[in-house]
Amino acid sequence: MHKVEQLRRQRLQESSKPFLSRGSRLKRCDNCQLGKDHCICQLLKKDHSHCDLILIMHRNELLKPSNSGRLIADTLPDNTHAYIWSRTEPEPELLALLNQSNRQCLLVFPPKEDDPQESFSSLAVKEKLDGQWRDKKTTLIMLDGTWKQARKMHAKSDYLKSIPILLLCEQDIADCAGKYAMRRAHAPSLSSTCEAAIIALNAIGEKQASQNLQQNFTHFNNAYVASRGNIRPKNVM
Repeated sequence: MHKVEQLRRQRLQESSKPFLSRGSRLKRCDNCQLGKDHCICQLLKKDHSHCDLILIMHRNELLKPSNSGRLIADTLPDNTHAYIWSRTEPEPELLALLNQSNRQCLLVFPPKEDDPQESFSSLAVKEKLDGQWRDKKTTLIMLDGTWKQARKMHAKSDYLKSIPILLLCEQDIADCAGKYAMRRAHAPSLSSTCEAAIIALNAIGEKQASQNLQQNFTHFNNAYVASRGNIRPKNVM
């Protein structure tokens, strides 16, 4: 059981009432959270990466069947850490992980205009990975929530302010936009958590992990859309 599933079960145990949303009456697979007739568990590829990913998740995201962050843990279970975000009491384990001297953490998040937080283009990151960061474990930090929630999480988490931001290529984001049919971004430069991870992994040279995550994302996206229309999902090679 990967870290996101552990958190989801923890969240369910803590809930005083059931989480109700559109499609709440649908009988779902306990693992992929899709309708049982559209389960993709047997299609998902697992992989390993030279880098780690840390998901800092808004507590509501854990119960949403449309959440794309869990696909990261489905694809890279041994490389994915996950924590529920807290404004006042961040997990000590999370803080310890971020402060490990043998890690080079990068926040995958678009900075605001005139944001003083240090940021690097993907090209600059590659140069550092080949140079001064060569002996460190590259660790991508993803804020998993709606864009409004993610902005709040970033603004109210002082421990993230000293971590450099990985600037994703706008063209790559634009090329990926629209493939996530469950929820739409408010602007072309915004992407789902899974899409951002796909682009970020590719940007730091983890191309195989990026491709497998992309394929799992496509399976998930197709099955989710198909379940809405009660049709069979498209086959993906």
